Amino acid sequence: MIGPFRRSASHQSVLRRDVFRSISKFTEKAKPSLYRFQAKVCCSNLIRLPAFSSKSTLNEIDEAAVEEVARARRRHVGPATTNRGLAVLRRMLRLAHEWRMLDRVPRIRLLRGERIREFVLSRDQERIYLEFCPQILHDVAMLMLDTGLGPAEALGLLWKDIHRDYLQVREGKTRYRSRSVNLTSRVAVMLEL
Repeated sequence: MIGPFRRSASHQSVLRRDVFRSISKFTEKAKPSLYRFQAKVCCSNLIRLPAFSSKSTLNEIDEAAVEEVARARRRHVGPATTNRGLAVLRRMLRLAHEWRMLDRVPRIRLLRGERIREFVLSRDQERIYLEFCPQILHDVAMLMLDTGLGPAEALGLLWKDIHRDYLQVREGKTRYRSRSVNLTSRVAVMLEL
């Protein structure tokens, strides 16, 4: 057994649609939130395109078919949405290759032109924001601004995680996010340490 599939002599002739649905179902058990996105992007959008007709075999997905998919998606959505779909397609093809359902994974290049959303809060904007927000939001915002914690990390803190000079982050989005973070004097005063 390889992944959720049994390898057989006819594994090359598995229809792409069935493969994508099977991989999505396998992913659903492992990561439900990822499944919802993959099922929507791949099963609903990508495999309906002419480049991925259900009569083709999995090994017929090549760079040209991927380019056609990217062009077709780009007509309806922006580069960021197209790139997310291409990233999901790349992941699913890599899984199929890992499970020996695919001889080789085609090279998938992401589109250029994706806007990078980066915003840096100036000291004046920070001062104005903290001046006008309610006290509870003020304290959480100050903690997040001074320590770099994300919302889930800040709200997940317990009093036992807060020490005189630092705080201990126990959980985050990934397993590597647990860490010690130094406290600024402003946050220490706010926490009355």
